[in-house]
Amino acid sequence: MNFKINLILLLQLLSIGIFAQITPKISAVKVFSQGAEIKRSQNIQIKQGIDTIKISGISPYINNNTIQAKIPGVKILDVKFTINYLKETKDEPKLKQLKSSIRQIDLDVLNIKDQLEYLQVEYDLILVNQSIKGNSTLDVDDVKDFVFYYKSKLPELIKKITDNKHQLGKFQDVRNKLAKQQNELQKVKSSKTGEIEILVQSGKNTKSKLNISYHVYKCGWQPLYNMRASNIDLPINFEYNAMVFQNTAVNWDGIELTIATGNPVLNGNKPHLNPWRLNQQSLSYFNSNLRLDNYESEEIVGSLNKSSDDKETQIGRYQKRKVVQTQNLTFSSFQVPQLFSLNTGSGEKRVTLLKRDLPATFHYYSIPKVNNDVFLVAEVTQLEKMPLIPGKYHIYFDETFVGKSFLNPKIMEDTFAISLGKDQSILVDRVKQEEKCMNNSTILGAVKKRGYQITVKNNRNKAISIEVLDQVPISKNNKIKVDYKLGKGLKINEETGILEWNLEIPANTKQSTFFEFEVKHPKKLNIAL
Repeated sequence: MNFKINLILLLQLLSIGIFAQITPKISAVKVFSQGAEIKRSQNIQIKQGIDTIKISGISPYINNNTIQAKIPGVKILDVKFTINYLKETKDEPKLKQLKSSIRQIDLDVLNIKDQLEYLQVEYDLILVNQSIKGNSTLDVDDVKDFVFYYKSKLPELIKKITDNKHQLGKFQDVRNKLAKQQNELQKVKSSKTGEIEILVQSGKNTKSKLNISYHVYKCGWQPLYNMRASNIDLPINFEYNAMVFQNTAVNWDGIELTIATGNPVLNGNKPHLNPWRLNQQSLSYFNSNLRLDNYESEEIVGSLNKSSDDKETQIGRYQKRKVVQTQNLTFSSFQVPQLFSLNTGSGEKRVTLLKRDLPATFHYYSIPKVNNDVFLVAEVTQLEKMPLIPGKYHIYFDETFVGKSFLNPKIMEDTFAISLGKDQSILVDRVKQEEKCMNNSTILGAVKKRGYQITVKNNRNKAISIEVLDQVPISKNNKIKVDYKLGKGLKINEETGILEWNLEIPANTKQSTFFEFEVKHPKKLNIAL
């Protein structure tokens, strides 16, 4: 009787573990700034009655509250997410190759150590037998043969030992580097896997399609903007890239990718609006959440010299791939046309979302009092028309990397200034005019005078516009008086003492101006100029 009861219990336990176990293919991924929505689907066979569908081999970093499952024609009774710590996960190709390389190096190291041991034994034998002793009379030829053997064999052995030790050191250095890289990859390798069990009920045996979605952690993207200028007569080529990363413990292979600029509301509660208070820093706040328009952006493959508005020219000369962009009340999204693949833990992968030719005005800028360098500045417009988020941008001029900075659309003005680096073809010189300089002291007080001449030379073959800044001292003390004299073209800000010289210089010409100032103060005051 007890045997029958135990057998029935065993059969019941076995029947619990016998149910459909599948790993539906990832069909689409929507990546947010932090996290992603994963969609999977697969055709399945449903048994009549109550059945359990087990989905295995998925990420263990799932938000349990975001799981949504749908099976047409079947009633879903329960959905449960669990983590399996017992199932061994496979190594990624990079990690697998590293481990294989380390094993091979370990074999090579053992082989070299064996050779060193053999050579050391041979070396010791020669040293032990190098002294010739005995009572018998030694033949001269025997002594010569031994000395010849000793001199020829020992150096050869020493060289082999040295070479093997050197080779052993090189192998160990390489192994240490591989081991460090292996440790880095091991950090992102998960020792667990996720599983979802779906309890279903069907009135008959049927075929249906399982659609399931959920949100995962340990993935996301960040923007990287590229701004390229090839000539001061052409617009700025603007490129909006998404640097996508994922450490979800599951590879993304050939999936449909969507990039979203915000983060989803995962708790299911409706959002609330708080008062929108402006301050000095947010006067030009760009509220992309209130834009409701839909439009398509065009990614042009090739080097563009004409504005993106010139459709006919681009259609004839360039291949187009459309990144469909939509905006709603919570975020903007970009649907990437190409299928996307990214292995877990493999670092960042770039996806280009937008390419635009933006209008820009170029001018030069210099402060010769600080240094004589002349910087090219581009003032770019229409950036506020795009759904940008804060992020780094790289600057290129004439196919040369100039530098990088940070773009924050929330505090961006209508015109965005970009420094394109120094231009050695424009020279600015600031010379002290000694004949205008003097230090006098009288009964009435001290008088100090200074004078400077500024010269700008344009060595380019086209006209340029340049802004040169300098300054004269200002006084907040009624005992200190400042007077000044300005040359042609100079304007002064009375409050700050900043001098501005804005001028247009024809090609291969130069222009000059000057300024002088005089400071009067009591002798007891020590005023340094």
